[in-house]
Amino acid sequence: MRSRPLVSICVPTFRGAPWIGETLASALAQTLDDFEVLVVDDASDDDTVARARSVADDRVRVVACATNVGLAANWNRAASLSRGRFVKWLLQDDVLYPRCLERLCAPMLAREDVDLVFGPRDLLFDDPDGREASAFRRESGTLHRAFTELLAWNAAGSLSAAWIRGHCLGNWIGEPTAVLVRRAALERHGGFHVRMKQLVDMELWGRLAFHGAVAFVDEPLSAFRVHAHSATRRQTSSGVDWLDQLHQVEGLLRDPAIASAHPELRRFRAHERRRVVRRVWRPFVGGPRLPVRRTLPGLRDYAVDRVRRLFGLAPPIHGVIGPALG
Repeated sequence: MRSRPLVSICVPTFRGAPWIGETLASALAQTLDDFEVLVVDDASDDDTVARARSVADDRVRVVACATNVGLAANWNRAASLSRGRFVKWLLQDDVLYPRCLERLCAPMLAREDVDLVFGPRDLLFDDPDGREASAFRRESGTLHRAFTELLAWNAAGSLSAAWIRGHCLGNWIGEPTAVLVRRAALERHGGFHVRMKQLVDMELWGRLAFHGAVAFVDEPLSAFRVHAHSATRRQTSSGVDWLDQLHQVEGLLRDPAIASAHPELRRFRAHERRRVVRRVWRPFVGGPRLPVRRTLPGLRDYAVDRVRRLFGLAPPIHGVIGPALG
């Protein structure tokens, strides 16, 4: 394997033992052969690492981290440790179809201005005929249809503008498994927003789509698994993502070019701040009590971050992706 492969398939893991074998097999079955598979484990307490290391293929590199940093930070950590020109995340319970890299890399190889390529994905369910599966298909089955105009090649700023006009609501592009990004774009604009819990992927896609062209491949090239133990389900059911919309808008405003091009984001931020105040104030005016474990940690972290920013001491909220090593 070359020290600098064309693509790094980054597989961030945490308690992914039941699915990691199938996931890695799908990565290794690609028709495009210039890639590495990088598994970065976020201090799992099951045998995820052992199962990943049991895969006898020198294209697989496994990094077992001793410290749990959380979902978004581990996604960033995987990108930082990657060596490829292009970064292809593959979530631990998802699968890639054999032509995924071949088809997604083609637009990036053809045009240097393309920083992000995506396509639709299939869905995998434990109970494909159940009520929850039907609801998920209806609400999130074809995310890209939220765009009224989506071309094979989309100029920088066009898709991000459409999404911002939609008040930045929802993921219009897809999960990391459905997306390929140019590593140089991550080095310029940063990685995932480390404060966010659930909308973290679209916040990054929105920033990359503002600065670079986006290609769309109208063909399912991966499958996203929906199940009771997924990170998406855990975050949503726990309610810890209640500040995500505010974090997302403020993350976009941290980019001076985006803030200048879209002044409406300041109005969105004011709306989200009022929503947060209403939610916190509700118990004091006779409303329902809010679970402290869901609201207090996020609110405390937000307040601390605001104070640190006031004094210029706040750490970056977007992952810092440095030049590839090796």
